[in-house]
Amino acid sequence: MFCVTVVLSRSQGVVGEENITDPTVRDGPLEKMVKYCTCKCCEGHTTPIDWKGCLLPLPIGWVPCAPGIYVETNCSICHPSTTTPPSHSCLPVQNITGQWLQIQSSSSDQSVQFQKGVTRSYTVSDTRTWGTTVSAHAGVSFGFSGVGITAGVSGSISQSIAKGYTSEFEMSSTETHTFNYGPGVVWQWQFTVTDRCGSSTITGNDLALTDGVLDPPCCLPGYSRNISVPHGECAAGPNVCSALTSVTLV
Repeated sequence: MFCVTVVLSRSQGVVGEENITDPTVRDGPLEKMVKYCTCKCCEGHTTPIDWKGCLLPLPIGWVPCAPGIYVETNCSICHPSTTTPPSHSCLPVQNITGQWLQIQSSSSDQSVQFQKGVTRSYTVSDTRTWGTTVSAHAGVSFGFSGVGITAGVSGSISQSIAKGYTSEFEMSSTETHTFNYGPGVVWQWQFTVTDRCGSSTITGNDLALTDGVLDPPCCLPGYSRNISVPHGECAAGPNVCSALTSVTLV
C-alpha cells in the first residue's frame, strides 16, 4: 500500500487547512470523519481510481472523497503497512535425472530400511508448487543415467513415471520404511533435481534386487520384462546396460 497524509487544499477549490482553527474540529470530529471516509473508500480497493461511494460531511456540505484532499491518498491510516519478506523461490527447474543407486547388500536374508521423500540442503518456501513444477517437467522428459551412459526418457513413459512420484516431489523431508529381501544387492531409484538453489534428491518405493554390484538394474522402474531379473531386458523404454540404447523414447 502507499503512504499518506490528509491534506485540505485551497488549490482544489475547497476549504483550506489554515481556515480550520477550532482544535475540536482539527483534532476531533473532522479528523475522525476523514479517517472514517478514508477507511470506507479504501475498503476492498487497492488504487485511488477504485475509490468511490464515500462522502465526507464538511462544513460546506457533503462532498465525495477526493484522494489527497478530503481523504488519505492510500489506506495506511486504516491498514498500517508491514514489510513482508519476499518468498524464496528456487524455480525454475534446470535439470532432472534418474538412476538406480545401491543402498544395501547382504549374503543372506536382509531387512532393508530406505528413505522416501525429498532430501536437500536448502529451504523451498512452497514445496507443493515446487513439486508440481518438477512433476510437470519430469513428465515431459528426464535423463536416465546408467554405467557410462545416459538415455533420454520422454512421452508416455516419462509421464507415467512422473505421475507415480507426484506425492514424493511435493514432500519437504523424508520418512523411513522397511522391506525384507533375500541375499544380494538392493538398489533404489532416485531422482536428482537441479534448480536455482542447488540439488534435491527424491526417492520413493521403487527398489530392486540383483546378484551383485556389477549387475545394476537396466530398466526404468516397473519396465523390466521380468521383474525378478532387473538386470535384463526391458519391456519398454531405454536399457542403460546396453551401449545401443536409443537417446529418446516416445
